[in-house]
Amino acid sequence: MNLIRRATLIGLLLVGFSGPTAADVVTDWNEKAVAAGYAATAGVANSRNVAIVHVAMFEALNSIEPRYAPYRAALPVMPGASREAAAATAAHYVLVRAYPSQAKELDKALQASLAAVGEGSAKTNGVRLGEAAAAAILAERSTDGANAPIPTVPSPPRARTSPLFSQWDRAGAQCGRSRSRVAISSVPPRPTRSRAHSGRRTTSK
Repeated sequence: MNLIRRATLIGLLLVGFSGPTAADVVTDWNEKAVAAGYAATAGVANSRNVAIVHVAMFEALNSIEPRYAPYRAALPVMPGASREAAAATAAHYVLVRAYPSQAKELDKALQASLAAVGEGSAKTNGVRLGEAAAAAILAERSTDGANAPIPTVPSPPRARTSPLFSQWDRAGAQCGRSRSRVAISSVPPRPTRSRAHSGRRTTSK
């Protein structure tokens, strides 16, 4: 299962968490994550960032209302923690670190999300849970090799650079519990005509 399919699956699980309000927060921050990547022209790397956002929200919500096996481990939850505050904070925590130049806009978006949650311990505990979930997944993914320099492969008569994001073949699975390798291969060489085939074309002229 590739990265996009994993992120989609976790997104579907997230929408299933209790109530339309929590589902709205999840879909809203999914849109913000995609938009932030486009604004930063992050390209393929945006899919990884979106996946991490979804895992962070999933871990937070699944800790409040355990329905599925956690990605890492269930996090300690203070009673009454707000689902909406937890999900929004988890997504924001990841995005401001992935796209620091957009921090002001993302901060405003978080404040708008939290404004819908009443003041009190529910909001405070939800925010703390969201931060903890996001920090945990970012710490884990920081050593997965996805941000390693693109290797240079010696090839006569001169060295060539490996395909973009080829370092991801050493990174762990982005959004699955399995630590299997992510296979990213280079584009196969363009086929060449055989000598016999070229001869047939020459004689047919």
